[in-house]
Amino acid sequence: MSMKDQEIPEHLKPIFDMLKCAYPNELDTEEYFPLLGTLGEIMNQRGIANVVSVFAKKDYGEVYNDVLASQSSHIPAPEAIASVKERLIPCGYEKWLNEV
Repeated sequence: MSMKDQEIPEHLKPIFDMLKCAYPNELDTEEYFPLLGTLGEIMNQRGIANVVSVFAKKDYGEVYNDVLASQSSHIPAPEAIASVKERLIPCGYEKWLNEV
């Protein structure tokens, strides 16, 4: 079950656009869990799974399970999360944080 871009809830579109800006080609495998961890600091698990499943073209259930893992058994290193944040900042990350 994956969603199409137009099926992303309106309140999640700014995050989707930020991800498209930060990762114009595709999301590297190495940055996948750090991204989930970064978003997990602010967003709920379902919201992360909704956005990332569409963005990464992955099954919602798979991404949801990965979100849970990123918060329990597969917690990203602080340096990896910092690297993702640095990549997101030029794409509006700080503005988005102020709006949440």
